[in-house]
Amino acid sequence: MDEALDAIAKRILEYKEKDGPESVVFGYGTGRENEAVIYRIANILGSPNVLTAGHFCYGPRVLQASSTCGTNPVVGL
Repeated sequence: MDEALDAIAKRILEYKEKDGPESVVFGYGTGRENEAVIYRIANILGSPNVLTAGHFCYGPRVLQASSTCGTNPVVGL
């Protein structure tokens, strides 16, 4: 596991040096307890780019439903 983390850290730092810290984007899904850690790592790196579940799931779902159905349908249970 340490080897994998070292490889990830190395690649992130390479991107930061080559393209700047804003070239690195962090993201996480729902049900995770690591939100504060993700924001802290991004802050330390100098990247303002953190994507949440809303970016990965909710936004695309609403866009897809609207473009397919003409509106955002509400599904009843």
